[in-house]
Amino acid sequence: MSRSTTCRCRSKFWDWCARKYPNAGLAIIGAGSLEADLAARIAAKPYAQHVLLCGDVPHAGTLRAIEDCSVFLRTTLYDGDSISVREALHVGATVIASENGMRPPGVRLISPENLDAATSRDFRSARCAAGAKTRAAGR
Repeated sequence: MSRSTTCRCRSKFWDWCARKYPNAGLAIIGAGSLEADLAARIAAKPYAQHVLLCGDVPHAGTLRAIEDCSVFLRTTLYDGDSISVREALHVGATVIASENGMRPPGVRLISPENLDAATSRDFRSARCAAGAKTRAAGR
């Protein structure tokens, strides 16, 4: 979690998800300068027990988490060509990521500055795709 990660935008997205899907869980992988602030924000939320702040995780563990997720989120204001986005697409995860001009085909793009407008449409669409993945995996 660096300054390029927009905690405020992510928080709005998680708030929406928690209201819409109260049994959903969220694992946040990666550490950075905003980790303490994010931990405090999460602790203050009514859905805190559904959020796991993992910090840095070995690559093999991160890949396993990506393989097991229903929806992979990469919401930032500033980002390059993220390898984790490509890894998530490779294993068939539904990927929602902020538009940065460099996302590969198959990513559901959102604008981090206008998350409210994108949230419902994009997550509903992703949920349908994730449900198909879950059924195909026999979960």
